[in-house]
Amino acid sequence: MNDILVSVIIPVYNVERYLDRCINSIINQTYSNIEIILINDGSTDKSLEKCNEYKDKDSRIKLISKKNSGLSDTRNCGINVATGKFLTFIDSDDWITSDYIKHLIDLVNSYQADISVTSYLKVWEGKEEVLRINDKDKKPVIMDSEEAIVFLLYQRLFTTSAWGKLFKQELFKDVNFPSGKIYEDMGTIYKLFYNAKKIVYADHKTYLYFQRGGSIVNSPFSIKRLEYLEFTKECMEFTKEMLPSAYSAAVSRHFSACFQLLSILPRDKVYKEIRSVLYIEIAKYRKMVLGDRKARNINRYAAFISYFGISIAEYLVKNIRF
Repeated sequence: MNDILVSVIIPVYNVERYLDRCINSIINQTYSNIEIILINDGSTDKSLEKCNEYKDKDSRIKLISKKNSGLSDTRNCGINVATGKFLTFIDSDDWITSDYIKHLIDLVNSYQADISVTSYLKVWEGKEEVLRINDKDKKPVIMDSEEAIVFLLYQRLFTTSAWGKLFKQELFKDVNFPSGKIYEDMGTIYKLFYNAKKIVYADHKTYLYFQRGGSIVNSPFSIKRLEYLEFTKECMEFTKEMLPSAYSAAVSRHFSACFQLLSILPRDKVYKEIRSVLYIEIAKYRKMVLGDRKARNINRYAAFISYFGISIAEYLVKNIRF
C-alpha cells in the first residue's frame, strides 16, 4: 500500500557537510508517498542554500526557514505544518536505508499500530565507508501502551529517541517537544507511547545514527545537561499517577540518567554541588533499583557500588555507557 502520506521532518542547523547524504537517502526511498519538511533553524553555514537547491529539484520538499530556537521548537514547527497521517523524524546528520519508510509503514499496516519502531546502527565519523548492513528481520514485537512504556524506560528493545519511529499524527494533539530544552526526547516519547493503543517494533537496522564530535551527546559537560533529570523526574511523577505499573521502570530510567551524568561530570571542585545532587538522587533510589530484577544488570551493578561511596562509584562508572 502506497496510499498513506508520511511526513518526514528534518530539523537543519549548520550541517552542510552531512546534508546531502541525509536528504538523498530520503528522496530515494522505495516508499514514495512522502512530504519532506526541511526546517532551517537559523543556520549560519550553507545549509539553507543546499535546502533551497533540493526544494527546486523535488516537489515533495517543503522548506521553512526561521530564527534559531533549538531542536524542540524546530520539530514542533514541522509537526504544525505536516499533512501526513504519519510522521517520522530524521536528524540532519543521520541518514536512512532505502526501505526505512516502507519498513515502518508496513509494520503499522500489518498490525494496525499507532507507532512503529525500527532498529538503528551507530556509525562513527570517518568509518562510514566500512558500513555493511546484513541483519535479518526478527519476528516483530507487538505491545500495548503499558508494555511499550515499560520496555522504553527499562531501556530494552528501543531508545527514547524521536528518530527511528513512525507516529500517527493524532498522537501529538496534546504533546509538544519542550521548548528550549535538551534531552527533549526524554520528556516527550513516553507521552506519545501513552497516547497510543498499539506499538510494534522490528529489529531491522534501517536508521543510521551518526556519531560526531560536535553533537550534543558527545559535547563537553554543561549545567544545561541537568535538564535530563527534570525529565526523568517528571516521568516518575507521570507514571506514579497515570501508570503505576511502569513506575519501577521510570525509577530505573532516572537512576540510569543520574549515573550517565555522573560518568561525564568533570572531577573538578566547581562541580561539587552537582555531584552532591546526583549522589543524593542515587542514594534515594538505589535500594529500589538493586532489588528490581527487571532493571538492567548495569543499573543494579551501579546501585550496588554506590554503597561504597560516590568517589569509588564515580571512578568505576567512568568508562561504562548507561
